[in-house]
Amino acid sequence: MVDYNSIIKLINTNNDKIIQKSEVETYLKQQKNESIFTGYFASINSDVEVKTFKRELKRIDKEFKSYEKKEAKADKKHFKSEGYFDYQNWQPDTKVARSLDDIGAGSHNGIKDARGYDISGLDLTKEELLNLCIDKTTILSDEQQAIIDEYTEKMKDPGLGIRALHEQGFTGKGVKMAIIDQPLGEHQEYSSNIAEHNDVNATEVGWTKASMHGAAVTSIAVGETTGVAPDASVNYYSAVNLSTDPKDIEFYRANLLREIENNKDDIGYVEFLQNELNNINPEFGVSSNQPYVDAINQILDQNEKLPENERVSVVSISWGFDRFAPGYEELQQALARAKEQGVFIVSTALEEHYGFSTCGANRNPQADPNDPKSYEAGAFWKGGNLEQIPADAKDELLLVPMDHRTVADFTDGNSYRYEGNDGGMSWSTPWLAGTYVLAKQANPNITPEEFWKVALETSDECRNNDDNAYVGRIINPQKIIETIRQ
Repeated sequence: MVDYNSIIKLINTNNDKIIQKSEVETYLKQQKNESIFTGYFASINSDVEVKTFKRELKRIDKEFKSYEKKEAKADKKHFKSEGYFDYQNWQPDTKVARSLDDIGAGSHNGIKDARGYDISGLDLTKEELLNLCIDKTTILSDEQQAIIDEYTEKMKDPGLGIRALHEQGFTGKGVKMAIIDQPLGEHQEYSSNIAEHNDVNATEVGWTKASMHGAAVTSIAVGETTGVAPDASVNYYSAVNLSTDPKDIEFYRANLLREIENNKDDIGYVEFLQNELNNINPEFGVSSNQPYVDAINQILDQNEKLPENERVSVVSISWGFDRFAPGYEELQQALARAKEQGVFIVSTALEEHYGFSTCGANRNPQADPNDPKSYEAGAFWKGGNLEQIPADAKDELLLVPMDHRTVADFTDGNSYRYEGNDGGMSWSTPWLAGTYVLAKQANPNITPEEFWKVALETSDECRNNDDNAYVGRIINPQKIIETIRQ
């Protein structure tokens, strides 16, 4: 809601009945962000009475709200007819990096995201360059560009023998999957795979532009040159795990306070919870599981109306859910319902919901992406206390490719982004879901439990490249298909 009195107070510093033209001009110069009233302010050619000024602000605000409603309806109509969102015009101000330390952090601590940076003057080793996240907004030297061009193409390979399976005909053809993620823009990698594009709550919460996340996960799952299952059919659900409902905000706050009270002795955990509590912003909203619940139930409802061979058999959700957020109990019910239908919900919380222990693997970009020995612990967790994980637990830990890969970019329909070691379980999830799609093509009767059992039994030992430390079992898709195919 616009606070007219505050705006007037900032402009009319003398609290007169007349607002002077010079006062408006001063206010305009002080503004850092353009206001919906800027056009009106700029059109004032003489002094104006406060009541007239306020009346105009109200009129403009009313017109703007009406315009927003029309735009929202237009977005909804466009969404239903076209099935795609507009692109993000993401053009960050270029920052010149004079050392690696100047480059900002990626999605995990210690990992560098060079998007929007000029790194052309840095004397980087090949390894340092290939560890960065790079896209078309990164300014490179000619030598750096040649290297990134080469490895952007090379890292489109899903790895671990996936392309060999494609050559044998295992491409996901005839299998339908669903992806629940942020808004998706059209891209040459996957547009032909999208059978349905459903808006769960993205437009409702104002997310009407294509997202980085949605494009990446979809290209990993079904991309023509980057995907694990390039011929699979996808029902896409745009869902944003946010709620601005005051009841949901209060629910989330109360759960955090209760958790703090019950864990007073765990100082580190309490600090984390307190930080979450302090960061609650009612305008932005709080985490909510409900959009995922709604999407899963929509998928299952539709499945019940379709023949077995036309149903969604696996859902990729690159999220771990939030037990403090609204909708968590309903989520458990939706997941139970999915299990009854035989639908595999692949998320970053597989251990919690299925008892399947998994994590992401990093691959050496300068080695063979199809050789299991090219993989090690993922960049974001390699530095942890691996020696504290019991060997038998590592024997049950299935590692899935994550870092050093090329994904579809979200800013247009044909660009790519080289991820370097700035991966995360968000990238492992669609890779694993895509592998399950291939398994479903090879054996339509396979269940998630049977798939996981075979995946562990056929996996390869995975060790770190530097210290040879044993970290878990790396998935072997070719052996899985050989074992289960009918």
